Amino acid sequence: MPNICIFCPNTVNSREHVWPMWIHERKDFGPLNFTRGDGVVTVIPDPKVTARLVCDICNNVWMSKLEEPNIPIISCMMQDISITLDREQQGHLATWCMKMAFINDWTRTGGREKKFYTRDETLAFAKDLTIPAGTRIWIGHLTTSHLSRDGHDFELLRAGDGVVVGTSSVTTLVVGHFVAQITTDHILPEFKDLNPRIEPKPGPWETKLLQIWPIEKDRITWPPKASFMNGGGPEGVGHLFHRWRRGPKAARQIV
Repeated sequence: MPNICIFCPNTVNSREHVWPMWIHERKDFGPLNFTRGDGVVTVIPDPKVTARLVCDICNNVWMSKLEEPNIPIISCMMQDISITLDREQQGHLATWCMKMAFINDWTRTGGREKKFYTRDETLAFAKDLTIPAGTRIWIGHLTTSHLSRDGHDFELLRAGDGVVVGTSSVTTLVVGHFVAQITTDHILPEFKDLNPRIEPKPGPWETKLLQIWPIEKDRITWPPKASFMNGGGPEGVGHLFHRWRRGPKAARQIV
């Protein structure tokens, strides 16, 4: 764990709940299954796990304020209550998902040599909740209730010759019946002009996911037309976890 707060220059002197306490207060999820980047599943007996990532100021000021507008939104979805989100609410929810992606990036293990998100990106987020360029966020619905997080990093390969044009990170969150997926693409400077659009493998994404970042619609209604089932297969939430894995190697994605 870092000695310096991941969001500012202060020394780490606070323990941040990986999952906010208000989530645990609404439902006891019991032991958690945490999937590492290399696919190894770790059982965490206490779901109220904390990590030394941030300072008191970040934890108790702007991070606390970030939670406030999201509590009623996520509380509805995690308890399977339909909700309509306007542009402002979509923005609030997107920043919460982004915060969770940053935390997941710092708490994931599995032999990673470095974190995906840069210091500039975390500092900018702390300053004014700037979501990193190249980020897209979707939300969906799970028929059963779980609490889990999953993350993978990928090399982005150009179709045809396999040249590496960048890297990508995917975080998938499940909170009760609420599902969110966050992807960020880091394109190498020499390939910026290509403006590649990273596409997932084929799947029922149009009916099962609603995009909340970048915001495309003034209002969206959750849940989507179709839901994810528990488990794997084309209808399972496990299929969403591996939505971006394409090509001959599981750790690589084709542009």
